[in-house]
Amino acid sequence: MSRGTLSTSVTERLQWANIGKNWTAAVTTPAVSARSYEDVKAIVPLIHLDNVLNALELRFTGSTDGHSLVFDILACRGQGDYFHRIATATCTVGTSQKGSATVLFVDTIVLSNIVWPTNKIAAVSNAANYQGSVWLDTLGYLEFALIPTTVNGTASYDYSGV
Repeated sequence: MSRGTLSTSVTERLQWANIGKNWTAAVTTPAVSARSYEDVKAIVPLIHLDNVLNALELRFTGSTDGHSLVFDILACRGQGDYFHRIATATCTVGTSQKGSATVLFVDTIVLSNIVWPTNKIAAVSNAANYQGSVWLDTLGYLEFALIPTTVNGTASYDYSGV
């Protein structure tokens, strides 16, 4: 780039979006025969990203300090595709409040079952009653689904993209 030329690169600075659902019971990860876009969309809300977002950040909430929550993170490239699990996030609820004493941020996240380039997904957490999160490079995928396979109390999550 020559001096004085403006770059057309833009970093989106998006706000958090809540998935709009609170789970009080676990959901079974879809069986092999039920992982189509339409099948998964029928059981959980989907995160749809547009073509300009390169990364996704997820943060989780629960209702009671110390409770465990587990989410399978699934990805697909859009309608007509099939979801596959890219990781499992095992979360521990902390005490940092999201507006109420019964909506608490997860402060500890451990990733397992990773089927994504390991340098393209990370859990950022420290068990110090702050907000833990999962960051991932979308690698061109447009649709993500989180399946709450273990719920103690109430669970939900927010997402944002960059």
